[in-house]
Order: sequence, then C-alpha cells, then structure tokens
Amino acid sequence: MISKIPVNDDSSVLQIATLYNQGDLTNAIRESEKFLSVNYRNPVIWNILGAAYFGKAEHKQAIKAYKQAIKIKADYTEAYNNLGVAFEAQGKSKEALISFNRALSIKPNYAEALNNMGAVLQSQGKLEDSILAYSKALRIKPNYWEAYFNIGRARNEQGYLSKAIKAYTKAISLKHDCAEAHRDLSFIKKFTAHDPQIQLLEKLIASPITPEYEKCQYLYSLGKAYEDLGQFESSFNQYYLGGKLRKKQLSYNIKDDELLFNKIKKQSFNIYKLKPIEEVSSTDFTPVFIVGMPRSGTTLVEQIISSHSQVYGAGELQLLRKYVSDIAMGKKKPDKNCLELARNSYMHDLRKLNSSSNFITDKMPLNFVFIGMIFSILSKAKVIHVKRDPSATCWSNFRHYFPANSLGFSYDLTDLVSYYKLYEDIMAHWETMYSDRIYQLNYDQLTCDQVGETEKLLEYLGMSWQRACLFPQKNKRMVKTASKHQVVKKVYTGSSESWRKFKGPLNGAFDSLS
Repeated sequence: MISKIPVNDDSSVLQIATLYNQGDLTNAIRESEKFLSVNYRNPVIWNILGAAYFGKAEHKQAIKAYKQAIKIKADYTEAYNNLGVAFEAQGKSKEALISFNRALSIKPNYAEALNNMGAVLQSQGKLEDSILAYSKALRIKPNYWEAYFNIGRARNEQGYLSKAIKAYTKAISLKHDCAEAHRDLSFIKKFTAHDPQIQLLEKLIASPITPEYEKCQYLYSLGKAYEDLGQFESSFNQYYLGGKLRKKQLSYNIKDDELLFNKIKKQSFNIYKLKPIEEVSSTDFTPVFIVGMPRSGTTLVEQIISSHSQVYGAGELQLLRKYVSDIAMGKKKPDKNCLELARNSYMHDLRKLNSSSNFITDKMPLNFVFIGMIFSILSKAKVIHVKRDPSATCWSNFRHYFPANSLGFSYDLTDLVSYYKLYEDIMAHWETMYSDRIYQLNYDQLTCDQVGETEKLLEYLGMSWQRACLFPQKNKRMVKTASKHQVVKKVYTGSSESWRKFKGPLNGAFDSLS
C-alpha cells in the first residue's frame, strides 16, 4: 500500500496533492513536472510524482521519482515505503524489503511499512514471518483493517481456515465494504440463515455508489451465500450478474482465443518438423507440467505429487508463456537457437525456485496450449493432462471470481462452452502428435481410486512409491489457487455432481459438452 500523500500550507503542493488524491493521475504528473522544473528540490512533489506514476503502472518512473525524493530528504520514510511497494510490483522482493527496513529504521512504529513488509514475506511463502509483521502493525494501529485482511489471506494460504475466517471477519467489521475480504471469506465459510454478512452484501450491491469492480465481487460472494442456503435460483442469478460485470471489466472476446488457438495449431507443424533440442548435461531435474482446464483438479494433483520427497511444487508459473508464446504463435521463426534460448531460460528460472529437488512442478493449467513447445524444448519433460467431467468443470469456473485477468472466458456461459470446445480440440491435436508423451489423468477416477491412480501416476513420473502422496491434505506447501481451501481437506468423491443442483437455471447450457 502506497503511503497517503501529506499536504502542507503551500498552495501549489496542496493543489497537486489534491489532484493525486482525487485520482487525476495525468494532471498530477503534469503539474508535478511543471512545479519541479522551477523548484527541483521539493521532496514532497517528487513523492507525489512517484505515486502518480505508480498509479498508472509506470513503475520505473515511479522508482526514479521516489529515489529523487530520498536523495533530497534522506529520512523521508513515506518515500522509502512507497519505493518498497514499487520494487515489489516489479518482482524485486529483495530491494523492497531493504526499502521497508530503511523506513522502519527511521520510524520504528510505521504500521504501513510493517504491513507492506508482511505482504512481501507472504509472496515469498514465509507465511509465519508475514503474520508476525502484520501483528506488529496491529499493535501500533489496532484498527488497521488492511493488516487483518492480510492475516486472513496468510491463514487461508496455510489452510488454517477458522483463523482466516476470524481475521477476514474482523477486517470487514472495520471496513464493511472491503470487497476482497467479502469475496475470500464467502468461499471458505459455510453461510447459515440470518448471517449478518448476507444483509450487508445485499445492501452494498443495492447501493448506487458501489463501484462496479467491488459490486462484481459482492455478487459472487452473495451467490455463494445463497448456494449454501439452498437457494439455487437466487444463487445462479448472482453468479450470472457478477460474471456479466466481470466480462465487461476484462473486455473479453472469445474470437481472440479462437484466433490464438488456430495460430498455435498452425505453427505447431513447423515446430514439430524440427528435431527436439538435446538436453544439456547440466540438467539434473525433471520439469513436470500439470495442465488442463482451470478447476479440473490440477491443484489436487500437484498437492499429491509434491507430497513426494523428490518433488518441489512450484505452483502456477508464468515462465513458460514468457519464453515460448512468440514462437508458438509464429511471431518468431522457430530454429535451433531460439529453441535453445527458450529452454535454457526456462530451466534456469525454474531451478532458481528450488536448488535440490529432482522434480519441479509447473501447474499452470492453460499451459495446455503450449504442449507442442514443451516437447520441442524439453525432451525429458513430463506432461500430466487432468480432465474432469465437462459440466462440472465449466460450472466450477462459472461460479468463481478469479483475481487474475487471464480467464475472461469463464464469466459467460456461451463463452465458457465455446472455450471448452477449443480446449478439447487442441488437446485432440496434441494427442495426434504426442500421444505417447501425455499422461491422461481423470480427476473423478482419482477421487474414487486414490491409491491405484496415485500408483500409476508415480510410475509414469519414474518415482518410487511414498505413502505421503495419499495424504495431500497434510502437505504444508503454500497454495494460492482458488482450490486452496479444498486441498487442505481429505480427498473426497462426489464434487463433480454438485453442478446438477443448478440444472434448472442453467437451462441446458452444458448440453452440447461431450
């Protein structure tokens, strides 16, 4: 969180600060730069300029401005805090922590810096350390709702759901319109009749001043509440309205994905003609890709595999897309050199996540579009395709609000069905090319025969049997996906049937699915 912009009696500073606080970032930048052209050594204006650039996601410019503010005023704690936030936005956690520690060395009771430090530690998987930082912030600022919310997130990631519920509830009591807290809380608690959160959600949704971004999350939260109460028609309506708003926010068009999938299929023939590059001798681990539709059981499968002593579960990574998307879409001509560069870059970044394990999982479900690239650059890679009942998969996507912006297809039933068919089509394409390389795992069979399916899975991976893989709920690794509250429970059957409660309001939307 960026520190609030302090103002003083200087009318020019007040004017610029007001522009920023009103959200007029473009004019805040213009007026700041005009001011600094005359009065270069004003640290407050440099800080405002940094905050305005940050608000426009121009992080490099923000960092330059914050550094200039600090150069002029060496004890400028707010600028150090804001600099840390900007570094974290760039993925520079080390630099961010240095900045927060510098702010705290000057001002030990700086609750905002402690909260932001906690967020960085949390992103690193250091959940207990993050909670300690949040707790310190609360001792300084007892009604600090952001810190309670962040404790809720950390406890949720740990799987300590009762503690998470307590923290989220406290955050909402201090800030009744905290949309993210409502959303997270609703999906880990079981609503009962007369729950005060239901009335609050209804009030927030009805309010004409509620921003659409927040209203969308309230709708999904209320949908879950009605679902828990068995009011399935009302529940569906909330999910429908929430999805409509979310699709609008993302400006999603299914035609873009149709074009993307066609480009990848067409280019795959050119890539397939190339001889797969040889593995370099220094490779001492095997990447394991877990792919499929979102909400198909990929998180559970990763939990099972990463319960093995030889495996590091890296979670959902953006690395593969970063290095292969241009090649896969034909924007870059495939040749040996570019394939080797993609391979070496990916493997280097993957190894940085863990220096010792024999297997590292990459559980980005949508990597199914890049299966051709995977086998072209990583000859020893393992690919596990997880498939679940199509209707159950699609319904689970439709009823979820995803913070990431990459799942625009999930918010409209027609788009969702069309996307599922695109997914089936490209997976059939990969099957014709790499049928002997892709391990097919049925989620529903896994939940019915956990021992047998786990044995076959480990055999495919070339791993010895370990009983720990039968108890994924005991795996203490951090889970950040929408399934995090489910994988801390014992594997259970029947989840793929819950969509049938909504068959009436769905009105045959999934009938064309195979």
